[in-house]
Amino acid sequence: MPKVKNVDYLVDFPEPYVVAEIANAHNGDFELLETLITSAKDAGADGVKFQWFQQDSLCMPDDSRYQIFGTLAFESEQWVQAVSQARGLDLDVWVDVTDEWAIGQIQICQDDIYGIKIPPSVFLDTNLAKEALGYGKITLIGVGGHEEVAIQRQVNIFREVNRALILQHGFQGYPTEPSDATLRRLAFLRERYQLPVSFADHEDAGSELALRLPEYAYFAGAILIEKHICLDRSLRGHDYYSSLEQDEFRLMADNLRSCRIVMGGIEITTSQREYLSVASRSVLRASIATGDTIGLGDIMYRRTSLAEAMTPDIADHVLPAVATRNMKSGEALQRSDCRPHRIVAVVPCRMKSTRLRNKAILPISGVSSIQRCLINAMAAKHIDHVVLATSTHSEDGVLEEHALAVDSGFFRGSEEDVIERFLSVASQYEADILLRITGDCPVISYEIADMLIESHLETQADVTYCDTPFPVGINSEVYKLSSLQRLRSLVPNTNFSEYMLSYFTNNPEYFQLNPVTLPELYRHPEWRLTLDVQEDLDMFNFMFSEMDLGMEPVSFVQIVDFFSRNPHVAEINSGISLAYVDDDDLVLKIKQETTVKE
Repeated sequence: MPKVKNVDYLVDFPEPYVVAEIANAHNGDFELLETLITSAKDAGADGVKFQWFQQDSLCMPDDSRYQIFGTLAFESEQWVQAVSQARGLDLDVWVDVTDEWAIGQIQICQDDIYGIKIPPSVFLDTNLAKEALGYGKITLIGVGGHEEVAIQRQVNIFREVNRALILQHGFQGYPTEPSDATLRRLAFLRERYQLPVSFADHEDAGSELALRLPEYAYFAGAILIEKHICLDRSLRGHDYYSSLEQDEFRLMADNLRSCRIVMGGIEITTSQREYLSVASRSVLRASIATGDTIGLGDIMYRRTSLAEAMTPDIADHVLPAVATRNMKSGEALQRSDCRPHRIVAVVPCRMKSTRLRNKAILPISGVSSIQRCLINAMAAKHIDHVVLATSTHSEDGVLEEHALAVDSGFFRGSEEDVIERFLSVASQYEADILLRITGDCPVISYEIADMLIESHLETQADVTYCDTPFPVGINSEVYKLSSLQRLRSLVPNTNFSEYMLSYFTNNPEYFQLNPVTLPELYRHPEWRLTLDVQEDLDMFNFMFSEMDLGMEPVSFVQIVDFFSRNPHVAEINSGISLAYVDDDDLVLKIKQETTVKE
């Protein structure tokens, strides 16, 4: 049985530490005291506690027990002999400090004394208590019956002398009624004073509760149990009322150690863990092919012999994900059977522009327009890579240095077919999902991008996009790679892929569409946040100059705050038309070219 070495007990419940309180059960007979010490050892106690006092040092002659205390006191040499006997039996020695004489005796025996107790009767005698605490022993502080104000005051004083303190709860009077046990105070005392707690039990030894209260106290948080011991309770000697005889004490001590087994620790045991092997796990509802998305709707939970299959909490965290192999209906799903989606943001951009020459590399408060777009795109938390995708035309080569300056990917492909560029980027980066962000959007919203990706994964749609209203220039679109590949088979010539979304929205019978209504914060159609004409550039320069962001991403909340403080700035580029919306001939042409022919 491990001994108590310090008071840091409450990290985990240790094995209960049992102190046999001899008190005055020796009736002033030294041979009986020696027998009681041996009995305490045989009864399974870890320590034995003595009450040291002298008649005139303890009380005045007018005290009702003055004469009795005279018959119970031993000489100093006798206590030295008793301490030596206890230590020889490997019992820890504890001593009650009840008067000044006891302090002197502790000085004599200090090397063999393990712990000290300051009982409730002298709790308020600060000077006596501080002398006892000065020996640096683990000290029980009996607080039974004392009010919180007094306890707090004395504990603060005692801590300055010795921090190895254990508060001891327990009613000292006789007879002790069960209602006076108030075991709930153990947790209260521990939490309020941030000290370990113990319990001194004085229940009628003839009752069943006398054996049970120590167990209840242990479960309530007591790490030390103090219990009176005697040889024969029927003799009705001193302190017999709550004293257990040796066999009873042994039973109590054994029961307490069984409590330790039941209490256990906070760790999950091997048996508990093994039992959960029969818990419900992820099983596929239908067959899944390699590369398909597995969502929560594609699985059910059943008991299975495959312990490695995902439990519901893991599935909730992992899915949706991409299948790494072909699997059959009813097959258990392991983490190794799927992987996270690889999501790549593709930013198509070219140098040619009719209304604002070289707009992609024009500086906005010292940073090029395309760099601002890439910086914001890279702030999205769900994107693995951001790639500036331009053409092989010679004049577009200048864009590479702007991409590399912000650590963006760079790709050159088809001059006219944007979808072909997207498919090539997807192949190079092994993407499952592609995010389309047009390069003329310096403040593309990374918040909206994340919202769209989350909705896309949840719905497993072919394309996810913003439903109106929203400011032009903050929206992006999310495409499933397999959907773009299917589009290529349906429409071999996609020369109008500058208007990529139209190939999907104009063919709802072929594709699953997922329009997302944005939260109220983002619904500001009165703002124009795209770069196409000089007025747009003027507005952006005003915005970024006022924000003073450098090469940091700009959040949509910052944009809202900017326009709330500068509402007139939105007028700089208001009223500028969008050809793909306002030009009826172009709108018709886009409709015709992007609709799948029967």
